[in-house]
Amino acid sequence: MAEFPHMKGFSRTNVYKMRAFAAAWTGPEPIVQTPSGQLSWSHNVIGLRRAASRPRRKGAAPYTGGSNRHSTEAGQQ
Repeated sequence: MAEFPHMKGFSRTNVYKMRAFAAAWTGPEPIVQTPSGQLSWSHNVIGLRRAASRPRRKGAAPYTGGSNRHSTEAGQQ
């Protein structure tokens, strides 16, 4: 990855998969970050605060405080 010397942490396999995906992409839009990745951290924090202050809808999954475990597992802590 001589083009991006400041980027680290990618495995050789993942780099090949990313390159294959980019080469095969035929979509009309360019490949970009997810919308949340394009926002600054302060914008993400504002969104989280707003989401936490809204009343929950019936059947909505509970907020787990950023845990990436399933909500049923998070409730067993």
